[in-house]
Amino acid sequence: MSTLKKQSGMTLILTLLLLLSLLMMASAITYITMSYANLADSVTHKPLAIDAAETCIDKGFEWLSDSSTFPNGGSEWVKGAGSLTNIAGTGMPLFGYSVITDTSGVGTAPSLNISGRTRCNSVTIEKLAPFSVGTGAEIGSKDYASSTTTMVIRIQASGLFDVPLLTDGVSIDNTKWRPNSSQAKIEVVGEFTP
Repeated sequence: MSTLKKQSGMTLILTLLLLLSLLMMASAITYITMSYANLADSVTHKPLAIDAAETCIDKGFEWLSDSSTFPNGGSEWVKGAGSLTNIAGTGMPLFGYSVITDTSGVGTAPSLNISGRTRCNSVTIEKLAPFSVGTGAEIGSKDYASSTTTMVIRIQASGLFDVPLLTDGVSIDNTKWRPNSSQAKIEVVGEFTP
């Protein structure tokens, strides 16, 4: 009959401790890798959110040129008080506007998928100040009674890429934010002549 030595279970304990330390190192490396991958996704998709905001700024100026009835057309809005208006709100022309509706032609399936996830969240337009500009020829040679009224307009747009929204279609659902989601806000102040 063989006698067991006092150190006979030590190899198993050391092996389990080494395995535990290797598992902790592997989980730490996985966590860091996923964090950097999510950061890279966020940075990669930020230009898509910026593109959505720029597209919405362009659509805001197109809305100002629209001659259909208010609130669907902005030409009446410019002539009126011109108070702060969100044209991407519920019932407004850019509600649920996606960049895919701004593209023309047939694209590949991946590019259409990306464009479909890029949209406007908010496009606020505000008339800051009207000013008149005289038109005519050289001073003293013609009557300067005619003038053109130009408006200073501020448009703020919020572009989103792959951002989860609440059921109202406008508010962001922060509880379901994804790592590759991006949001960009752009503000433009420009002149507009109705």
